Amino acid sequence: MSSPYRVPSPPEAELPESEHPYERVLRAQQRRARLVAAAAMVAAASGLVASVITRSASATARRAEAQARASAFQRERYDAARAAIDTARARALEAQARFERGMEEARAKGDAALSPCPAGVSLPTGQTFAAATRRVLVSVVDDAAHGLPSRTVDEVLVDARRAEIHVNAGRYEDAITGARALTSPSRFGRELVVVTTAAKTPEVTSATTFVPGEVHGRAYLWDFQSSRVLCAADVHATSSREIGFTYAAAPDAEVQAGRTTRLLASLSDDLATAVERAATTALFAR
Repeated sequence: MSSPYRVPSPPEAELPESEHPYERVLRAQQRRARLVAAAAMVAAASGLVASVITRSASATARRAEAQARASAFQRERYDAARAAIDTARARALEAQARFERGMEEARAKGDAALSPCPAGVSLPTGQTFAAATRRVLVSVVDDAAHGLPSRTVDEVLVDARRAEIHVNAGRYEDAITGARALTSPSRFGRELVVVTTAAKTPEVTSATTFVPGEVHGRAYLWDFQSSRVLCAADVHATSSREIGFTYAAAPDAEVQAGRTTRLLASLSDDLATAVERAATTALFAR
C-alpha cells in the first residue's frame, strides 16, 4: 500500500539576527548626520533669502539716492537757467532805458546835436555798404512816436524768449549758454537810429510803374558801451528810379507771391536801403 500524500510544511522562519551594538551606533550617527545636513540646508536657504532681500533693499536705496541727486542737480540747473535769463532780460531793459534817455536828450538839443562821427568811429573799409551796415542795426521811427524802441534790445529780448523755450523743454544747459551770451558786450554795440520828420511811401501806379517814395529825418549813431550818441546828421533819401523784382505769374499763385504784392514789398525794401545808405553817408562824411 502506498503511503498517503503529504503536503510539505513551510520552512520555519529564520530567527532575526541580533544586531551588533556597533552597527546601532553607526546607524544613529548616520541619522543624526542626515538631520544636521537637512538643518544646514534650511539655514543656508534662509540666509540666501535674507541676503537677496538685503541686497534688493540696498539697491532700491541706492536708486532712490541717485534719483534724489539727479533731481537736485536738475533743479539746480533749472534755477541757474532761470537766473541767467532774468539777468539777461534785466540788463536788456536797463540798456533800453539808457537808450531812450540818451536819444531824448540828443533830440532835445536840436541842431546842436548835429556833428559828423569822429575819426575814430567809422564803418569797416573795403566792404560793401550792405556788409558794413550788418554790424550796425538800423531803426527807423516816426518823430511823433513816444519812446524809442531799440532793435538791439528787442533782438536780445527775443533771444531770451528762445532761451525760455529751452527751459520748458528741459534743455537747461542750452538755456544757460544762450542766456549768458546775451549779456556779452558784443550783443550791445552800436545802433543807427533814423528819426523821420516826413515820409512818403512809394506808390504802385500800374503793373510796371510806380511813384518813388522819400524820407526826411535825422540820423543818430548810438553807442551802447558808452551810453551816448556819437554823432548825428540830417538825412534825405529817395527810392530808386528802377527796381527789379520777381513774382509768381501762375493763375493760382498765392496773393503774397503776386505781381502787385511783390512789387510793393520790393519798393519798401528799396526805400529802407536808401535810408540806411543816406544816413551812413551823412554820418561818416569827412
